[in-house]
Formats: sequence, C-alpha cells, structure tokens
Amino acid sequence: MPIYAVSIVLAAFLLFLVQPLIGKFILPWFGGAPAVWTVCLLFFQLVLLGGYAYAHASISYLKPRAQGLLHLALLAAALATLPIVPDEAWKPGGPEWAELGIVALLSTTVGLPFFVLSATAPLLQAWYGRRHPGVSPYPLYAFSNGASLAALLGYPFMIEPALRLTSQAWAWSFAFACFALLCAVCALRQCGAGRGRPEGFAPESRPRNEAGEEPFPLRGAAGGGRGGEEEGERPPALDRTLWLVWSACGSVLLLATTSQMTQNVAVVPLLWVVPLALYLFSFAVCFAGPRWYWRPMWLALYPLSIVGVASVQDGPLPLQIAAHCAALFSGCMICHGELVRLRPSPSHLTRYYLRIAVGGALGGLFCSLVAPLVFDGLWEYPCGLAAVCLLLLGLMCRNLGARWKLGPVRTWAPLAVVVLIAVALAVAKIRSLREGVVVTSRNFYGVLTVGERTGPSGPERALFHGQVWHGLQFFHERLRRMPVAYYGTTSGLGLAEALLRARKGVESGGRTLRIGGVGLGAGILAAYGREGDTVRFYEINPEVVRLANEYFTYLSDTPAEVEMVLGDARVSLERERAQGRVQRFDLLVLDAFSGDAVPMHLLTREAFA
Repeated sequence: MPIYAVSIVLAAFLLFLVQPLIGKFILPWFGGAPAVWTVCLLFFQLVLLGGYAYAHASISYLKPRAQGLLHLALLAAALATLPIVPDEAWKPGGPEWAELGIVALLSTTVGLPFFVLSATAPLLQAWYGRRHPGVSPYPLYAFSNGASLAALLGYPFMIEPALRLTSQAWAWSFAFACFALLCAVCALRQCGAGRGRPEGFAPESRPRNEAGEEPFPLRGAAGGGRGGEEEGERPPALDRTLWLVWSACGSVLLLATTSQMTQNVAVVPLLWVVPLALYLFSFAVCFAGPRWYWRPMWLALYPLSIVGVASVQDGPLPLQIAAHCAALFSGCMICHGELVRLRPSPSHLTRYYLRIAVGGALGGLFCSLVAPLVFDGLWEYPCGLAAVCLLLLGLMCRNLGARWKLGPVRTWAPLAVVVLIAVALAVAKIRSLREGVVVTSRNFYGVLTVGERTGPSGPERALFHGQVWHGLQFFHERLRRMPVAYYGTTSGLGLAEALLRARKGVESGGRTLRIGGVGLGAGILAAYGREGDTVRFYEINPEVVRLANEYFTYLSDTPAEVEMVLGDARVSLERERAQGRVQRFDLLVLDAFSGDAVPMHLLTREAFA
C-alpha cells in the first residue's frame, strides 16, 4: 500500500498546487478579473472529468497489462511538456474571447500533466483494490483530499513568499517527474498482474474489527439510501443520478461563492484559495469515514448559515466573508456527506468517481458559461443555495417515517421557519438593490450597474461594479462638466493637473497636456481635458466603455481629443513600448479597480518599471 498511497498523495498535492500557481502566472494577462479564476476552475474540472473518464474506460475495457502500458505512455508524454511556464505569446491582444484564450493557454501549458494527475486517484485505487481484494480503497480518496488541502493552504503561506514564480514552476515540474517515477512503478506492477478485468470484492473478505464491524463500511452500512446492494450489483438509477446531482450542487456552491466573495475584495490567490480549501476539506472529512457526517446537525446548520448570509449583506467585509464561507462549508458537507452515504461497492468505484466528476463539470459550466449569458447579476449564488435546500426537502420526503422517528411537525417546522426567514431577508435585499437601477450589464469582467436618483444638486447617475461605486455625474446643466468626488479640483488629481499646467505655461509657453487614464469608469477624467489636450484611456472591459458613452456625458462634453485603448493597461503599455510608440504622458492616472481593490498585478515592481 505505501507506494500507492504516496503516489496518490503526491498526485493530489501537485494537482491542487498547480492551480493557484498557474492562476498567478496568467492573472496579469487578463486584467486581474475574478472570472479568470472561475474559468481556470472550469478548465480544471473538465480535465478532471477527462482523467476520471480515462480511468473508468481503462479499468472497464482494458486488460491489466494494457492499462499499465497506456499509463506509462501518458506519463512519458506529460514529462515531455515540462516545464509548466506559460509562453508570453499567449498574452491577449484585446478583451475579446478571454475565456477561450485562457482555456487554450492552460491546455498547452498544463493540460497533459493535469490530465495524468487527475486520473491517478481512481486508477491507482482500482489497481490497489485488485491487488488487495479484502481492503476498501475509499480511505485513499480521503488521503488525496487531505493532500489537496495541504497544497492549497501551503501555497500562499509557504511557497509563494519563498520562491519567484518561475522557480515555483520549475520546482513543480521536478516534483511531477518524481511522481511520474513512482506512478511508473505502480503501472509496471499492473503490467505484471493477471489478465482479464478486475473482479469484485468478495463481501466475506472485507476486514472487520473485533466487534465484527467493517472499519469503513460500504453504502448500506453507512446508513444511507435503502441498504447495501450485493457486491457487483449495479447501483439503482436514482442513486446514480444523485451522485451527479449532489456533486453538481457542490460545484455550483464553490464557484458561485468564489465569484460572490471576489466581487468586492482584492483578486489574489489567497482569497480564491479559501472557498476551494473549504470545498476540499468537506470532501476529506466526509470520505474519512461516515461518522463525520451527522445529517441532523448539518440539516440544521445549513439553513442557519443562509440566514447569516442574508443578514450581513451590508455588514463589515470580514463578517460577510465568514458568512459566505459558513454557508459554503455547511452546504458542501451536505452534498459530499450524501455522496458518501450513496457510495457503491468498490467494483463500481471508477463509475462512481466519474459521475462525481461529471457533476462537478456541469456545475462549472453552469457558473462559468451559462450564468453570465442568462443572468444580469450573480444570481447563480442564490440559485445554488436554493438548490441544496430543495434537495434537502426531497431527502426529507424520502426518509421521513422510514428512518426518522420524529413526527412530521417536529421535523419540518424548524427547518421551514428558518428557510422562510432566509427567503424573506433575501427578497428584501433584492428589492433594495433594484431601486433606482437604470441598467445592469454582466460579462467576463463582472456585473456593472447604472443607478439614478435625484439628490440635492438635481438628477445624478452613478456607475457600480458589483456593489462598489465607480463613477458619478450630476446632470444639472451647470454641473455636468464638473469633476466630482475623488476626481474633484481639490483632490490629488486636481492639484497635480493645475500644477502641471502652470509649469508648462512657464517652461514652454503652452498649457496643453497629454493625460493617460488607466481605467475609464464613468469617464470623469475627461472633465479635465481642454482644447488641444489629449486624454488617452486604457480600459479592459468593453461594457464600461459602452455604459460611459450611453449613460454619462463626460466623454462627449470634453473639448479634448479622447483616445480609447481596449485591453489590459499593463499589457497594452508594454506592447506600445516594444513597438516604439512610447506615449510620454504629462500625467498618468491609475484608477483601475476590480471591485473596490486595485488589481494586484498593477501594484508590482514590474508594473511600475
């Protein structure tokens, strides 16, 4: 068992270490948007599905020797793609089809190594089960999830501070080579195994403790479903469907919570890691043994966590993050706990893992591709929370009376009251958010809203990214050309502009300026433009440009010449300098925000070089 366990643990560690590593590589190339991580997660889920499908097909249709030889060939091919350092030729030329660019980059850089790592857990567990037919392989899955969690937590605290990014990629590549060597030994053992398909685990051969109990019982013994099926018997269709549904709900909760949390917080790997770490921790806890998932407790905690989310929407940021994390973890404990209760006999292990991977991929596709097209806000988050509630109600209907000794009123009333409170709070919050909304738009870079109200100075409009204010304009005729808020004439920008005009008037006899703006917002910077000036904006989000032109008048009112460059400012400025088109701005204003934080890649030494 040691070589199988070490191989699986190392594979899981590398599998989840590469995700924040490669995410940090490509984040600056795509504007630091939270959706970069969401698309990365979708890619990894799809490749994970491919790895599980390969493992299932290999175990189901190939003889042991062919399984080993095929996996040896894949290991060799993956080694040939190292190191995992992205080619800078993949830097995008503009914001169009960013999702496809990210997927193509990841496919060529880490696709094959990630595929091989993805197949390791189900494949080696099946090989181990064949060589040791009296031992359940499911604890190995808990070990792999524990290693994944260690990688996610170790990266931001130990690896990222200690090594430069390129060094991290080379170190990961060396560790992958070590893994390939261990996995090759397992594959060679499989080549020497007996011919034919693997046989099921004989029920009488399972190890038992002194009390005659199985240390890691299978589906029926865990207390879930309708009792254990005979070894080798095909699991019921409902159970196979629930494998997929519970997995999809957990995936939706993960991705939707990540998007929700990163709308108004700095887009850094550490914050992205928190939801994924909680997701994996719930997997590890549930698969460590059925005793860790006590259904009544989590059925009570999950609705309470939803009430917490609805109650702290306007509270301090740490409290909001804590509430979202609590809802995610309790929801994932239910999803993964129910998956454990429905697990089949080891002879159906690869089919079981394949269904879980399919569900995860479907959840990822819904959040990453379907939701941005269908919803104008982050509505996949309440949809995910509600989906788990509906499944819980179905679960209660399925088990009520048959297993639970509580009467219907005592069982349903507390849960129903808590859910109703959560729904009422959520509806009230949604109604308050829609007040005064003129238009809402959503794309890869987030959710934009234009709000309108009548203030002390007359009609005014504001631009929001998520819940964060990104621009304001008064529409009274005497005020609409006036720079306002932190762009006012007494702000740092206003004082710098006045000083530069005075200095240019003394030194060159002219007062025209060439002004650069990183981030457009509502276009307030254009209010400083005068006749003969040039104001050049760098904006990555085409929807910001559209809304600034259609719902605000700063760009059309300014007498200055306005130039608009679509794309990430750092990448665009690098490209212009390489082409000999240095802009030589008199004043460069950095006002790029993702939510209420400046993207981290615009705060580095490289960005200011």
